[in-house]
Amino acid sequence: MVKKTIKTGLIIFLMMFPFLLQGQTIKLSGTDNSVGVSGTSSLHDWDMELKEFEATAQLTTNEEGKSFIEKAAFSGDANNLSSDNSIMDNKAHDALDAEDHPEILFKQKGSAPMEVANGEQVTLKGTLSIAGEIKTVEVTVNYSLTHEKQLTINGESELNMTDFGMKPPKAMFGTIKTDDLVNVKFKMNLKP
Repeated sequence: MVKKTIKTGLIIFLMMFPFLLQGQTIKLSGTDNSVGVSGTSSLHDWDMELKEFEATAQLTTNEEGKSFIEKAAFSGDANNLSSDNSIMDNKAHDALDAEDHPEILFKQKGSAPMEVANGEQVTLKGTLSIAGEIKTVEVTVNYSLTHEKQLTINGESELNMTDFGMKPPKAMFGTIKTDDLVNVKFKMNLKP
């Protein structure tokens, strides 16, 4: 009898779950959120962290019960990108043209279908603005969605600085050179 009640409850929940998500706007929540940037140079590997940022998205469901991520957006200030080396921070901020173009922005275009089951992947397509340059990008993220409507996304993406008009930083009169390719790694928790 207990198994039948649990099974019936689960079926009802799964049937109603898409309706619970309809048009739900979610935003960054909690403290377990991170955005890191790493790369290499002719001297050593390096890491930086974006200390403050915002993220939002909308969860929707169509008539067929399929769920989608829409209107995902991310914003951060390039001046908040930092490491444990102030010289490196200054070089990075210069490369990002952070004084004139401080905003790092991602805006999703269209919608991205997702499965209700946890642990899936979804590809977000949109525009990414860095150092005043705007490029169309695709970012594949891993996600999990709880019954409390908390969406956790994480992933990583490689970018070339030169694609955004940036010159990879140099130091020591050009003897230390940063590689053009950087890796952006992120984890975000969003909920209503």
